[in-house]
Amino acid sequence: MNILHLSTHDTRGGAARSAWRLHQGLLSIGSNSRMLVRTKHSDSSTVLNTDDGTLASWHEQIATSWFQSLIPEGSSWFTTGSTNAGITDHPWVREADILHLHWVAEWLSVADIASLAALGKPIYWTFHDLWAVSCGNHYAGSNTPLNDHWQSGENLPTTIRDIARREYERKLQFLAPLPIQVIAPSHWCADICRQSQIGQHWEVSVVPYSIDTSVFRPESRSIARKVLGLPLDGTLLLFGAASLSDPRKGFQHICEALPKEEGVELVLFGADQVDQTIVNVPIKHFGQISDERQMARLFAAADAYLCPTLEDNLPNTVIESLCCGTPVIGYATGGMVDMVIHGRNGLLAPTGSIECLRKLLSDFVSDPATRRALQQFDEKRYDFEIQARSVEKLYRERFGSQSSVTQCADLPELDCSWFQSAAVYAASRSNAQVSALRAKLEKSQLKLAQVKKAVESGPEKRKKRWWRF
Repeated sequence: MNILHLSTHDTRGGAARSAWRLHQGLLSIGSNSRMLVRTKHSDSSTVLNTDDGTLASWHEQIATSWFQSLIPEGSSWFTTGSTNAGITDHPWVREADILHLHWVAEWLSVADIASLAALGKPIYWTFHDLWAVSCGNHYAGSNTPLNDHWQSGENLPTTIRDIARREYERKLQFLAPLPIQVIAPSHWCADICRQSQIGQHWEVSVVPYSIDTSVFRPESRSIARKVLGLPLDGTLLLFGAASLSDPRKGFQHICEALPKEEGVELVLFGADQVDQTIVNVPIKHFGQISDERQMARLFAAADAYLCPTLEDNLPNTVIESLCCGTPVIGYATGGMVDMVIHGRNGLLAPTGSIECLRKLLSDFVSDPATRRALQQFDEKRYDFEIQARSVEKLYRERFGSQSSVTQCADLPELDCSWFQSAAVYAASRSNAQVSALRAKLEKSQLKLAQVKKAVESGPEKRKKRWWRF
């Protein structure tokens, strides 16, 4: 059984690391697993990339950047698969028995996914967020969404609403009818999928993420602190995210809830600088950490990991902390309740209640009995092999069966109407990164005139041609 994972990245970002860990877990139990990605960061021979950097630059430096400039600060991340990658003829795709999608935004379009399904191979899709069942929103904007506006794009500003609506309609028409098997890391994610207009007919299974428990494991707290140059005494509270300024991760709630107690220090990791004047305790910022062993040591050094996320699936950092024997304090949000058992391996406050979070932190810092009670961990639950064997079992249920999907006569058209506006926005930015991109686009002869010609070439030609950027 040949398994092929499709992911925009292999090791960069939480979703990519989760896909990578499943891939590694499957290899560890003897499965024939490979990864096909847009952008490769590892040196593994079991991973191939399809892009020389041009498509990544188009999405990350132009398209997505332009989208984010149009929506209010603090809104859910919005992306599309705005160009067709055309990977159905890739040798690894042809050789695969199982196609397993992961986070494929900024890479695969609706037409790409429909074309993959038309090959007749079983399609699995791990939901690292909610992008697959929305117009391009990665999250609903609420842990308990009250309506489906986040799905259709009605929650977005008028400047981007039409683009979102067309993307939603394409997914509803071309993806919703497909026999896709969804793998949700959390029960919250599974429930949202089942309630969505696009995913309501898809089969959904819940399989939590895994990590390398030989790396993320308990270690002497004093030794970890000594190695990292942290104070040997006092209470160290840890918080981190890919972007510390992401409102969804709740750093502002930590700033308001932290008790001003002597001997308490906040340890941070992740991108973005932090204004130390907004926190009433000393701060030690380690920046971005890519080395897993250093990350594990940081968790081992902390007294508790803080995760007041306002909306989340199954945060990898929480799994990593628990496997290192460090309790978690945060909100009862999304997949948090799947991992943290209040009073046993952590403390949970109602989502968004800063007052309750402040009380939990105060009790943890000042009451030794509260700390001693939070020592019931089950790190083996998240071992590579557990997840790999659970997913392999799902594969075997459909292995050898042919999907009834047939080749679509008319694949969805690309929405090129906004390309020129995005390019104009990028041209207005004068930083070195955009200048380098502009030179690369010119070298590749992918100028705006070509995009304009594609837009004006008519729908029939656009249906038949793969546009590459």
